[in-house]
Amino acid sequence: MKIIKNKTMTYTEKLESLYEAVRLSIIKNIRLKGSDNTIKVDDERSFNIQGGRWLEKVSEDELIDNEGYSYSYSVLSYEDLCNLADYLESL
Repeated sequence: MKIIKNKTMTYTEKLESLYEAVRLSIIKNIRLKGSDNTIKVDDERSFNIQGGRWLEKVSEDELIDNEGYSYSYSVLSYEDLCNLADYLESL
């Protein structure tokens, strides 16, 4: 994202920048620490994704639930996505 001199970023731009940084952190950690390009999450991060389905694994470009269905990162709230990125950093 290019910042023009003397231009303040809007909150929307800041949030988009944070989302991108979190996404890149997740990708980096999966590449460094994952096996088969995925990382299995612990019970604290097994967020409810849809009805009776919950997050089980994370890959570079999707979330995988307990039944094997795939979702984009956008199904998680920003708070849950940041929590997931923090968890992957700590592994």
